[in-house]
Amino acid sequence: MADQNDNQTLTAKQAAALLQVHPQTLQKMRCRGGGIPYTRIGRGIRYRVWEVEQWMKRRSQTSTAQNET
Repeated sequence: MADQNDNQTLTAKQAAALLQVHPQTLQKMRCRGGGIPYTRIGRGIRYRVWEVEQWMKRRSQTSTAQNET
């Protein structure tokens, strides 16, 4: 059975607030590719909370000497 949190979604504005970035940053990431997975519902964009969290974990670094991905 799927966890209740698996279905929680954020709007682009909510995801941007969580990540402390401008919503346009997420829009650019969607256009360029390689950003957070998202779903388009009509004209709206939705991000699954767990995918935002996983994306942040994959980008974690312990040193500025590490290469960014």
